[in-house]
Amino acid sequence: MAELRIDPKNILGKMKPVHGVNNGPVTLNFTQDASRYFREAGIPFSRLHDTEYPFGSGEFVDIGCVFPDENKDPDDPASYNFALTDLYIQKIRDAGAEVIYRLGASIEHQPIKRRIFPPKDNLHWAKVCGGIIAHLNEGWADGHHMGIRYWEIWNEPELYDTMWRGTWDQYFELYTVTAKYLKERFPDIKVGGPASCSSVNNFTRKFLAHVRQSGAPLDFFSWHGYVSGIGQAVSLITGARELMKEYGFGDKESIYDEWNYVKSWQDCDESFKIIRSIKGAAFNAAMLTVMQQYPVDICTFYDAQMKFTNAWNGLFEPAPMRLHAGPKQVIPRKPYYPFYAFNRLYKLGSHVSAEIAGGDNLYALAAAGGKALRCMVTHFSPESAAPVTVKLPDDLGECRIFLLDDSLNLGETDYAPEITLPANGMALLEWE
Repeated sequence: MAELRIDPKNILGKMKPVHGVNNGPVTLNFTQDASRYFREAGIPFSRLHDTEYPFGSGEFVDIGCVFPDENKDPDDPASYNFALTDLYIQKIRDAGAEVIYRLGASIEHQPIKRRIFPPKDNLHWAKVCGGIIAHLNEGWADGHHMGIRYWEIWNEPELYDTMWRGTWDQYFELYTVTAKYLKERFPDIKVGGPASCSSVNNFTRKFLAHVRQSGAPLDFFSWHGYVSGIGQAVSLITGARELMKEYGFGDKESIYDEWNYVKSWQDCDESFKIIRSIKGAAFNAAMLTVMQQYPVDICTFYDAQMKFTNAWNGLFEPAPMRLHAGPKQVIPRKPYYPFYAFNRLYKLGSHVSAEIAGGDNLYALAAAGGKALRCMVTHFSPESAAPVTVKLPDDLGECRIFLLDDSLNLGETDYAPEITLPANGMALLEWE
């Protein structure tokens, strides 16, 4: 029998906002609404990339949507199309999340590319980005004072076929010009990138070397990682931090802003089935656990928008169609509940010691605050495995037990000194 050990007096640090997502709560052109579940899970960050895919529906977030004619004057408010992006971001704020705004273009899988080419004039492009920031943060052009801190320059520029039809050097120069311009104009914001496909590869090494040599600002280093094993994610996280230290950026934020389950890029359909299953739920819980435990600062799951409800969005399924005005409330799936459970820990504030001895594929995470103590215990098995019984601590007294498995969505069960988890399942334990 495995044994759970918790030491609430051994404080390891603060709970981190690793339970963010990509995109907002009211999606599919404002017809589907996950705001309630964003609030209940305390989603801390919403990163804007592939928003209202494809092509931002011609209206949302992307530079080509917000600034449709690249020949126009970036100092003229009439050059911009802000309306629906403003509303989209306001829905995110209303749900309690903070925005990470990706400046650039969404992915283009079609054979004819539209918006993933290098700008004709990097400074002009940087000034367009400045116009967006001034509108959202400083009230320019009948704008707002949203206080958006994180501004990410492009996405996965090493993907020539689908994200950046230019050379690496052309991206490095775009980053340098834009980051320097934005930090000089808006010294209080955070700029970063490159939202690379992985944390450590030839591209990220060359990027960090260029940033160091050019003196370009880099407030955060962002990167992605789709995995099927938790150890793979740990390697990406620790690799990112070591690479940042190697190039002199060890004190900057590491942002893992696309993650999800992928076993094989040659068979995504099989991965999509897992993403929305109980196995996907256990994977999410284990990922949230190690992202808290290892050196990364912010993480955002890809994706929460309803456009991807049968693909990357394992969190929600669409609301039943009804003929009435206004957005319809979505339905949470099992992979959503680990985000809710993690937030129960996050709200307590302090990450405390927890470990499980005597079992495989088991993950434990605990947090404390005031008189409260909470713990997530997860059994995630990449392959088929037998259920595992975990003995609970006997020195902490009785706790409330909430199970996530094939039949329960964090349903409360009677207290027992041990819990049995299936091959893929999670328990939330609460001592008050």
